[in-house]
Amino acid sequence: MKFTVIGDIHGCSSQLRVLLGHRELHEDRRVVFLGDYVDVGPDSPCVIELLLSFAAERPDTVFLQGNHDFGLLAYLTSGDFAAYAEIGGIATIRAYCGSVSGDVRATLKQQIPETHRSFLRDLKPYFETREYLFSHCGYAPETPTDRSVEAMVRHSHQGLFQNGAPLGKLAVCGHYFQRTHRVFISERVVCLDTGCGILQGPLSALWLPELQIVQVPTDLSLSLSQGR
Repeated sequence: MKFTVIGDIHGCSSQLRVLLGHRELHEDRRVVFLGDYVDVGPDSPCVIELLLSFAAERPDTVFLQGNHDFGLLAYLTSGDFAAYAEIGGIATIRAYCGSVSGDVRATLKQQIPETHRSFLRDLKPYFETREYLFSHCGYAPETPTDRSVEAMVRHSHQGLFQNGAPLGKLAVCGHYFQRTHRVFISERVVCLDTGCGILQGPLSALWLPELQIVQVPTDLSLSLSQGR
C-alpha cells in the first residue's frame, strides 16, 4: 500500500488548505495525519473543519492523536489553564472564543462545536503495518512494543534519533520539530515536524514508499523533493 503522511499542522489552516488542494498528492494512497492539529498557530478551528471535510471524502484516512490534541481535551476536562497555556493553547482559545473574560474553560466548551470534540475524541494513538509504525511520538526504544497513549502520543523519545533503535520497521512520527525546516530521514525513523506553526516552518508531507517529500512553506508555494 502507498501512503501520504502529513506532519504537525498546529493551527496553520492556509498551509493545510494548499496541501489538501493538490488532490494528486493523495490519489491511490491512504492518507495518515500524525497529529498536533491545534495550538500555537492562528486557526485551529479551520484546521479541524478542513480535516472533517477531507475525512468525509476519504473515509479511509487515518487521524492520529498528538500531545497538543490530547492537551486540548485534557483542558476541557480538567480546566488546568496554566498547563494548557504553556503548550500554546491560548491561540486555540482565541481562535474559538475571541477575547474571553470570566470562566475561560466554560466559554471554550460552549464555543467548540460537538463535531470538533468528537473528532478529537476519536483520534487514534497509532497506526501500524508490517512495514511502518505511524505515531505522533514514534516509540520508546527501551520498550519498542509499548503502544500506549503515553508512549505513542504524550512522551518524547530522544533515543529514536540514535543509531540502532530496535523496532524492525520504519517509524514515521512528528512531534520533534526540526529547526532546519527539513524532514529528518534515517534508516529507522522519519520525522515530519518541520516547525509548521512553531518555527514559521513549512507543513511537510511524505509519500511512502518513495520517500518523496512535499512541503508548503509560509508563502504557500509548494515544493517536492526526494528524501534521499
